[in-house]
Amino acid sequence: MGRRFRVELKGDEARLGQVPAGDVARLLLGVERALARQSAQIVGRPLTGVGRWEAVIANAAHVRLAGLEEGSIVPVLDLPDFGVDGLALQAETLGETALNQLLDVVAGLRPAAPEVAAALVGTADELGVGSRYESFVFDYSNGGGRRRVIVDPPARDRLRAVIDRPTERRQEAVRGTLVEADFEKSTARLRTPTGQALTVSFQPELSDAIEEALRRPAEFAGEVAYDPATAAATSISLREVHSQPKLWQAVESEDFWQPQSLAALQQSGAVRPVESASELHVQGSQDGDDVDAFFAALAE
Repeated sequence: MGRRFRVELKGDEARLGQVPAGDVARLLLGVERALARQSAQIVGRPLTGVGRWEAVIANAAHVRLAGLEEGSIVPVLDLPDFGVDGLALQAETLGETALNQLLDVVAGLRPAAPEVAAALVGTADELGVGSRYESFVFDYSNGGGRRRVIVDPPARDRLRAVIDRPTERRQEAVRGTLVEADFEKSTARLRTPTGQALTVSFQPELSDAIEEALRRPAEFAGEVAYDPATAAATSISLREVHSQPKLWQAVESEDFWQPQSLAALQQSGAVRPVESASELHVQGSQDGDDVDAFFAALAE
C-alpha cells in the first residue's frame, strides 16, 4: 500500500447524502489530473495536450480510493509505490514527490507550471469553489509532519494569474542532446547540458536532421517558449539544426572527463613536452616590452 492522503471538500452542502456523486467524481479526477501534470514536470515531459498519459506518468498519478469519511466529504486516497529508474527521488516515489510539490504549489511555496495551475483551477471551477463550496483541502501526513493546504477563491485566483500570464517567445538557439523523437507527431525531447528537458516541435522536412542529431550534442535554433512563472525554457519550435563545434563535443563527451596520466596523454599525442619557453610566447598577443623581456630572461 502506498502513502495515504485525504482531500476534503468543504462547505455546507459537502455532506454525505447532500453532495452530488458527480462532484465527488470531479474532485477525484481533478486531484489525479493535477498529480499527473506535476509528475510530468518532474520527469521533464510536460503534459500540454489531450490524449492518454504515458505509462510513467499514469502509474505515478494512479491514486486509489481507500475510503470515504463521514461529515464533510473526505475521500481517503493511496499513492502508488512507483519510482522511476535513473531519477534521483531519494526514498520517495514519483507520486509522493509530485504530491509534495503540488502542495507547495497550492501553498505558494513553489512556482506553478501553467498546466499544473490549469488543472487545479479547472477543478475549483468545476466544483464551484466560492459559490457551491467553500474550498477543497489537501491533508497529508508523512515523516516530516502533517500538511494541510487549501484551494479556496484566493488560491484559485493566484493560480489563475499564472495561466493568464502570456508565454514569452524568442528566436534563439539552444544547445543540448535529443534523447527521443516521434517522427509521426513531429515532436522530440531535448535535454540541455544542465539537465533541463524541453519539448521540440519540428516540420517534416527537418526529420533527417533530427534523426542524425539523435543522441549527440547539437545546436537547435528556433522559437523558444519560456514558462511565465519560472522564466525557464519549456519548448522550442525548431527552424534549424546545427552540429556542435568539435571543442564542445569533446567537453560533452564522457571520455573528456576520464582521468588520464600525463604519460598516457603524451603517448596518445594529445600533449607533447615544451622544448623551449619561447614556444609559449604568442607574438602580438600583448602590447609592451615586458612580455618580450620576460621570455628573453627565461631563454637565458
